Amino acid sequence: MPATCASGPARTSASKSLKNRRGIQCAKISDSAARAARASSPSLANAFGVQNNYEVAQTQSYGPAARGGACKAELVISDERIDYVKADELDAFVSFNKQSFDKFKGDVNANTVVFADSTFISEADVAGLGAKQVYLFPATKCAEDNFGTAVCANIVMMGFIVAKSSEITLENAQEALREVMSPKVLELNLNALSLGYNRGMCPEA
Repeated sequence: MPATCASGPARTSASKSLKNRRGIQCAKISDSAARAARASSPSLANAFGVQNNYEVAQTQSYGPAARGGACKAELVISDERIDYVKADELDAFVSFNKQSFDKFKGDVNANTVVFADSTFISEADVAGLGAKQVYLFPATKCAEDNFGTAVCANIVMMGFIVAKSSEITLENAQEALREVMSPKVLELNLNALSLGYNRGMCPEA
């Protein structure tokens, strides 16, 4: 399962229920990067939560500088009412740049799957994290090479995450985007999602 940020055991009854039902300790998703926190978190929340009839809670925190500073979004997903909205023990950590990675990597634990944008984050950066699994994927470079802009890099990464997750289908992710994206940018983002998904489905990815 995907996500990022917080330490300690899950403290919600929702977390325990999800563990019993889905074999996941606690479904939490967190993106570290300004654009990701604003755009991909609602899409991920909808895709992983609403589309699967789960309860979803999202929190965001920003540094003193809204532009260019590190920020973080956290999602908690449960099949019961959520009574604690902070992500404690992460199932996944998603980071798009080295600044945010360095700031929040301490939240990674032995049960966390890490998704890092290798456009800016190197193998040396993720060495010794102690994560369950680490995926280095150049989401920003893929977006720039295929669409001429990095603005949809977060959705490219979302597609990659969907490919690596057993908790959501591509169809659910596409429907989630249709619900939160404006018609003007929907086609771009659907294409970005498919690009990331197809890259993630490659055996070598």
